[in-house]
Amino acid sequence: MWPFKKHKTEKDLLVERIKSEAPDMSGLMESIKNINNIDALYKELCSLSHPDRFANDEDLQTQAYTLFKEVQANRYNYGKLVSLRKEIIETISQKDHQNEM
Repeated sequence: MWPFKKHKTEKDLLVERIKSEAPDMSGLMESIKNINNIDALYKELCSLSHPDRFANDEDLQTQAYTLFKEVQANRYNYGKLVSLRKEIIETISQKDHQNEM
């Protein structure tokens, strides 16, 4: 054996601490739930704002195309998808309902 004691560096201490601590898995399950919510919201918004739904109304089709592209660009941004949902419901869905009457 060596007569001298090796001094532990900061790196050695950090590695020991990481190995001794159990990983926290609680955040992982929450992330998985959020991914499912994002996917469901994304699919809903794609179907609501798809331009092919408005083939008979050129103005609505143009608005839907713009919103559809924005939904696609923000697929993993949950906050933006929620605000887009509100915008889609307020603009396209109300005008589509008025056209049916």
